[in-house]
Amino acid sequence: MPHRQAPAPGPGAAGARWDADCLDLRGKGSHFLLLEQLDFPEEAAMRMGLLACVFFLANTLTAVGFDLAPVSPQRSAGNLFSGHLEVAGNTKDEAPDFGDFSLYSGLGLLLDPVGFGWNIESDFWLAPVLAVGSRLSIGVGDETLVLGFAPVVKGAAPVPAFERTMVYAFLGPGLAYVSHTSDKGSRDSEVGFLLTFGVGIDIHFIREFSIGGGLAFDWLVTRPADEGFTMTLEFLRLGVHF
Repeated sequence: MPHRQAPAPGPGAAGARWDADCLDLRGKGSHFLLLEQLDFPEEAAMRMGLLACVFFLANTLTAVGFDLAPVSPQRSAGNLFSGHLEVAGNTKDEAPDFGDFSLYSGLGLLLDPVGFGWNIESDFWLAPVLAVGSRLSIGVGDETLVLGFAPVVKGAAPVPAFERTMVYAFLGPGLAYVSHTSDKGSRDSEVGFLLTFGVGIDIHFIREFSIGGGLAFDWLVTRPADEGFTMTLEFLRLGVHF
């Protein structure tokens, strides 16, 4: 009896075999990895950013030992910059002094996840380079809502090359509320501990008002780094100083 050869597979069978081969390659360490299988170093980047903020804050706090000489014993309400700040031999006017108070409101882009960010901050100045205050952050994404509140310590330093310009860094622990819509459509909410830190710049065009921007990081420490870490690029920051 003659041997009968099996029929060649049709286009449908060939397509199914091709899909199976591709899935097999993905599962055996091929370069063709699914997007969700990629491992991005969010936690490492977050730690580097935190270390940079701590380093900057520690250096600015050493400026408390600089020579501070008030211009006049008389201080009027709303006069933030009424002292001299001598840094590296350069006398800088318009430095904040003890008892000054500042309010800030900033708008920005939520980069991870993508969305809209709004920050409200308050500062009570202990010295021209040191303040304590609070920070309220609101982030709204496509499927995520993040609310955070934290008391913060803020270090600031004037920029010698630019008048009326100060750079700053802040750091503080707090609480956060996160609400996220899952793939199944259900709403998941969580409250946990928050670590907030960031850097930025303020330009004081007049004594009572400033404009600036910055980069802020909020980390919900009770969640994995790729789920509880948000970053806000603050492109407009307005300040009022009393």
